[in-house]
Amino acid sequence: WIDTSAYSTSSANQIYRKKYQLENKFVYLFAGVMGPSQNLDIVIHAAYAVKDHPDIQFLFVGDGTEKEKLIQLSNRLSLSNVVFKPFVSKEEYPMLVKEMDVGIVCLSHKNKTPVVPAKLLGYMAASIPCVAFLNKESDGHNIIREAQCGYSTVSDNQEEINQIILKMHRERDKLSQMGKNGFEYVVKHFSKEIIISQLEELF
Repeated sequence: WIDTSAYSTSSANQIYRKKYQLENKFVYLFAGVMGPSQNLDIVIHAAYAVKDHPDIQFLFVGDGTEKEKLIQLSNRLSLSNVVFKPFVSKEEYPMLVKEMDVGIVCLSHKNKTPVVPAKLLGYMAASIPCVAFLNKESDGHNIIREAQCGYSTVSDNQEEINQIILKMHRERDKLSQMGKNGFEYVVKHFSKEIIISQLEELF
């Protein structure tokens, strides 16, 4: 479940875009832990594949055991379209997300459970569309398809990952509707009030 009220009371004031020098950029955001299970190398390689699109930018906000490795990979590929920043506070997080164009959800294909990363619900609550690169067992694929809030593929298909990144960029005029779809879906299925009501029925 997710408390959608934190996102409803936050507004996109362009604070982080200005702070990170991302004005007039099409920004893909990954915000969270950068560990082995996230398999974020594939996002860096996607950034390399679309480096000739000067307005596309990838913003990584957070920390983790793989962060330095990702920075080194980005440097090795001489990428100017990848930016790394530290964690923001829990209170600031909704504002950060709402300022960006697309949220990235990523899990290694080596995972074998139907786990849905919590950040997917956060992006949906913030009314931004999502791209998800997940293990085939993840329920995240079904959620995104049913909500019509973005696109997903399995995380071991680099070519399709690259194509989804470009597809979202081409469909810029659809972002607002996708974001709205995601918000309506998460309110209907994952809001705190809905989940509590379901639990009460069970008990």
